[in-house]
Amino acid sequence: MKKMLFVLILFLMFPLVAFAANENIEIKSITLVEKSDNTKEVANASTDGEKLNFNLMFFEEGDSATYKAVVENKSNERLYVNGSSYDSNNDNIGYEFSYTGNKDYIDPGEEGEFNVKVIYDNAIQKTEFGSGGIYRTSTNAPLVLANKIVSVPNTLKNVGFLGIILIGFVLVCVGIGIYQVIENKKVNELTIIVLLFGIFAIPNIVNALLSTEIPIETTITIKKVKENPCTFEGTLNAGATYVNGQFTYKYKQKKTYDGWGDITEDGWGMVLTDTTSTEPVTSTMCTSINGKPVLYLDYAFYNAKASNIAFSNWDTSNVISLKAFLSGAASGASSIELKDIEYLDVSNVTDFTYVFYSFGTEATTSINVDVTKWDMSSATDATDIFQYFGKNAQADVNLNVSGLDLRGISNTGVFTLFMYIGQGATGNVSIDASNVKIDHTKVTSLYSGFSTIGVGSTSVTLDVTGWDTSGVTNMSAAFVNFASNAQSSRIIGLDTWDMRNVTNAANMICSTYNLDFGTINLYAPNVSVFFAGSVNPNGVVNMYVNPTNYSAFLAGVSHNVDGKSVTINYTSAVTNIDSIIATKTPTTNVIKGNIIEG
Repeated sequence: MKKMLFVLILFLMFPLVAFAANENIEIKSITLVEKSDNTKEVANASTDGEKLNFNLMFFEEGDSATYKAVVENKSNERLYVNGSSYDSNNDNIGYEFSYTGNKDYIDPGEEGEFNVKVIYDNAIQKTEFGSGGIYRTSTNAPLVLANKIVSVPNTLKNVGFLGIILIGFVLVCVGIGIYQVIENKKVNELTIIVLLFGIFAIPNIVNALLSTEIPIETTITIKKVKENPCTFEGTLNAGATYVNGQFTYKYKQKKTYDGWGDITEDGWGMVLTDTTSTEPVTSTMCTSINGKPVLYLDYAFYNAKASNIAFSNWDTSNVISLKAFLSGAASGASSIELKDIEYLDVSNVTDFTYVFYSFGTEATTSINVDVTKWDMSSATDATDIFQYFGKNAQADVNLNVSGLDLRGISNTGVFTLFMYIGQGATGNVSIDASNVKIDHTKVTSLYSGFSTIGVGSTSVTLDVTGWDTSGVTNMSAAFVNFASNAQSSRIIGLDTWDMRNVTNAANMICSTYNLDFGTINLYAPNVSVFFAGSVNPNGVVNMYVNPTNYSAFLAGVSHNVDGKSVTINYTSAVTNIDSIIATKTPTTNVIKGNIIEG
């Protein structure tokens, strides 16, 4: 007797998505807020106070589910909610964390709400964790991170236990029918019915078997970076020296440009012991020594040859100064990684001068620094913080400072923030400075603020969308020599700048190369030498005020690329528009635009 056809039925068990907590937070409730049509919630979300349990199945790109969690802050410090994170093993899964209501924080002893959105998206290309979740103000890492994702494609779709039994029954019936035909058994009406049932059912079965489903198994842990108190066995006199790991500490002193200087605070300064070594820096800094906080990280890595530095588990909550912190570091480096630098707690730092000054000069590898999560609300001075960042680098230079809070800084600490970034770099230079917060009552000048960025680079992109420039009166030379000799360049967001109080815009965008500047709204009476010497400027100028000084507005401007031009729209108040255009000889590629409302 021949063997009959046997069917193997695969039972799938979909694991829970766990959200683990610690003693700092108690989870009160979890509720599904919304989900995409294709997302299946296998079981209702629940919490036992320590975990959020939810069981999801995704079927196609773009599927998502959003949950609202109510939590109690049981710690003694304010906790914040924000950001996004991505799994390190599966680039297609992302998490977005956001607060609800009008507060992005939860004070000690209070309850708060936040949303966590789980997304399946092929466009997500992160390989390391972001900074999303609940995080402290006094630690360098968020309390929430996504740890693990398991994708199981090509499995059964939307079939439960009864569905599996039905599939098995159909396959067995088909097997019996085929067996009877092969063995020339009598084919009766029942056999015909069974075969027809199987034939019509098989396409649905195949569809179910081949449908892609993404069951998710993840653990989102809430963790707290512990303080790292250290012990010095000597006598605590000013200048007392303590070495721990790769760092040297001095009591009641801070590192200066040419030595050590005394401080009035009862604390320590710290520097890298051997700045000539290229070995990776993996030591964790001491949070305090003999109960005295580490306050100054001035010149900590000044001119250090080390280019791979791990800031993981650094508790910098006591630090008040980062002057020249990484100034001149990683010069000529062939590999650069500032691991977890975005998590440093800088909320108490007031002095950010020269932090990244000349960082990565002549590096032969790409430079990527993201400090968007830094809380710089206590900053009073950030002079030259990024000046010469990536100078003469032989690769791409990328800097992301989007959303930084610089409202504590006056104009003397703002206008030189971004000068000379990527100067001489041979790759692409990209600076995201969108939505940087400045205090319009303090910042009155952006003179030379973005000058000489990306000179000689392949391409240069600068995003300055969303700046509050309503208090600025001096915009002269703001972008002079921007991307000079670059193959292409672009400034994004100038149309969002309020320039109604600007009186001096002389030289604002002169001597630029291949610059797409978007739209600029001009109110300044002094616009002399505005575009002078620029090559292939491209964009729109809306001129609202009749300028009293427009000499050389377009002098020396040249266009040698098709499709590049400067269009000048103007109000009826601008009576000398023809004379302004005539400052370019010849006037080709300068377009007298439309009359606009004033």
